[in-house]
Amino acid sequence: MGNITLSAATTEHAKVLVTEMRKLDVQEVIASSGPDVLASTLLGLRVSHQPVAAHTPDGLLCLFGIAPYSIMGDTASPWCLGTDRMSDLHTAAEFLGIAANFFAWARERYPKLINHVDARNKPSIRWLARLGCTIDEPAPFGVAGLPFHRFHMGLDNV
Repeated sequence: MGNITLSAATTEHAKVLVTEMRKLDVQEVIASSGPDVLASTLLGLRVSHQPVAAHTPDGLLCLFGIAPYSIMGDTASPWCLGTDRMSDLHTAAEFLGIAANFFAWARERYPKLINHVDARNKPSIRWLARLGCTIDEPAPFGVAGLPFHRFHMGLDNV
């Protein structure tokens, strides 16, 4: 049995996360949505289907979820914002298994998964590739118009 536990993500988790969020995730949120990282994180919780908080014995690991494009659609955006605890190799390996299960669960509900990742966020890009996502070439995205990679699963020739 692993060290990571899961619970329903709450506003309190989001408040803790923004004080402990890894620098690359903070940069990504600001580049995509603007400078209010807490507001963006809370919006992610509100629009997501059953958002999750992952914890280690040392504290909050990350928040993650899946935001549907529409109520009746088959497309959603997976997301994850983490703390520096995600860089621990044992934790990262355990979380990769959790994430793979999460993506399988999400694909049962939403066969098409699509979102964007900041091109500077190399650890997240590697993680997404290991999960089986297709990573497109970077293009301007978000409020800052910085290079982001679109990543996806279940899209054919799109």
